[in-house]
Amino acid sequence: MRKNHILMLAIFFLLVFTLPGLAAEKEPLWQFEAGMPLTGTPTYDKGVVYIGDQGGAVYALNAETGELIWQYDAGTSINGAAAMNEKTIFVGGTDGRVFAIERSSGNLLWQTLLGLDLAPGAIWGSPIYGAERLFAGSADGRIYAFDPETGVVLWTFDTGRELRSTPLYHEGLIFVGDHIGRFHALDPKTGNRQWGGGSGGPIDTATTTWKGFIYFGSWDGLLSCVKIKGIIPQWKYNAKSAITTSATPEDGRLFFGTQKGILHAVDAITGQMLWTYETEGAMQATPIAFNNIVYIGTATGKVAAISAIDGNMIWEYQTNREILASPALGDGRVFFGSMDGKVYAFSTE
Repeated sequence: MRKNHILMLAIFFLLVFTLPGLAAEKEPLWQFEAGMPLTGTPTYDKGVVYIGDQGGAVYALNAETGELIWQYDAGTSINGAAAMNEKTIFVGGTDGRVFAIERSSGNLLWQTLLGLDLAPGAIWGSPIYGAERLFAGSADGRIYAFDPETGVVLWTFDTGRELRSTPLYHEGLIFVGDHIGRFHALDPKTGNRQWGGGSGGPIDTATTTWKGFIYFGSWDGLLSCVKIKGIIPQWKYNAKSAITTSATPEDGRLFFGTQKGILHAVDAITGQMLWTYETEGAMQATPIAFNNIVYIGTATGKVAAISAIDGNMIWEYQTNREILASPALGDGRVFFGSMDGKVYAFSTE
């Protein structure tokens, strides 16, 4: 009788730790209390995490300890990630201002208002740095190019409709999609349109690239792949729901989320589905991937690590509110900002 009891216990524990969908609870290495919902995306560089919140604060945190290095109060909600060069970080606000902040001190170097004084253009995406210039998309429908030293606007390109996506600088071109579903490739020096295309719905997420291909998703549920040289369409993948995150490439695979809360894994060359993983609620935070693990944040506030190979959950952690911004990787850690007002750091090991 005793042997049977021991055998039953052994079988129970074996099932608990091997059944698909059962994952370990992961504890954060540290938490930083911002006090306001975190709408900005964390950015990591050289041992520092930069992130902005809904109240307008921009924080620089020690990536190892979570301790505050400096704080700058912009006075407007910060969405998206910071762009940066060696000495400056650049963030955009929902009141239409772009801020240049000194990385070492947190002091403001300059600020520039986009749009008209009476109708500024909110910045919903992230500014980007490339070709020794700064670029940002605005709700007034324009892409702006700035001198990163002074904030002077060098040129603008008017898409004619609201911009919510983040531009991409790659191979000497600026790529961006607009809210009417058109796709634009621009010369970074002049702002002239070099080529473009379209989709069946708004393109509100950032374009991504991998080995000579670009990828963009839209509200019509289609993820499109285009070969940059020759501007040759390769394939379209139907996710059957509005695509609400960018497609993250890693080792020949793409990972993205939809309005129905489905994480899709797709072959980057063929466009064939590899697997899907269901979350609760719409996915707004773009997943990131590293070393065969996909890191996601969900509408229910869950942080999770998913196997990039088969889509099974590896570990999870529950925050107190939804996660709307993408995580960031650096120095063996993954960083999340939650609408509960906290920054979380987890080990990637």
